[in-house]
Amino acid sequence: MLTTIRKVTFAAGTMSVYQKDATTLYTLSAIQSLSFNQGISALNELNANTANKLTVYPNPTPEEMNVSFEADAIENVQLQILDLQGKLYIQQVLKCQIGTNLHTVSVSELPKGLYICRLLNSKAIATTKFIKL
Repeated sequence: MLTTIRKVTFAAGTMSVYQKDATTLYTLSAIQSLSFNQGISALNELNANTANKLTVYPNPTPEEMNVSFEADAIENVQLQILDLQGKLYIQQVLKCQIGTNLHTVSVSELPKGLYICRLLNSKAIATTKFIKL
């Protein structure tokens, strides 16, 4: 039984598995098929909380961007920067405080283009888009 699994995503032949603590990522490449013996009986709705208040600025940005979010608990959150095809470029674990949190992320090494900033905590996932100049 996979009781610690939080999320499974599929993109372009790759499967990513996230644990409930949002700090561990497993990526399995070249997936050709999956088989499930039992159907999915229920999906938990994401709570409107910390991850839903995610903002990034300046947008567009050439070198660095500020990531701001509200937290209702002291915990670790995972910040990810992905392209529109789902390729992971940056992944960081951030320690957050209750209230407003602000972190600066260097994006200077990213190619120019449109990206997704994703924030995962123990309860929810939030995304926002930004442009790298």
